[in-house]
Amino acid sequence: TDPTYARAYAGVATTWLSQANYGFGVDMREAGARAQPLVDKALTLDPNLLEGLVAQGRLYMFTRWGDGERARSFMQRAVDLYPGSAEAQFGLGSAYTRSLRSRAKRSDVLRSRWSSIRSTTSSTAAGARTPPSSATSRPRACTSRAPRR
Repeated sequence: TDPTYARAYAGVATTWLSQANYGFGVDMREAGARAQPLVDKALTLDPNLLEGLVAQGRLYMFTRWGDGERARSFMQRAVDLYPGSAEAQFGLGSAYTRSLRSRAKRSDVLRSRWSSIRSTTSSTAAGARTPPSSATSRPRACTSRAPRR
């Protein structure tokens, strides 16, 4: 074994992340804890290593609470250094998708809050009744069950 072979460290880190991602008995927190020192070692040995940059981006996407911004920075660097790499291009696209999903969720929450505030202020300003509280306006769960056969 060669302790200066950066690609091996990145490969083992990617294996840990893949095992967790595909459900092979390792949870993502454990995989991230095992992969992070390996990625750090790989990027210390070779800061421009494609596999190390992509593995670090995956760590940010999957184990760092979906930190899409940090993931995108590593994936973008990989694409800049290796523009013909399908792995880097796919990683960058995945990071953008994850980042957009989290932004969309945040904007949906903000949009719904803003619309409820606007409807409350406009209806009370016009002298109308106040809208029902959020506790009573939630859809109710279906409590009836179909008979078993």
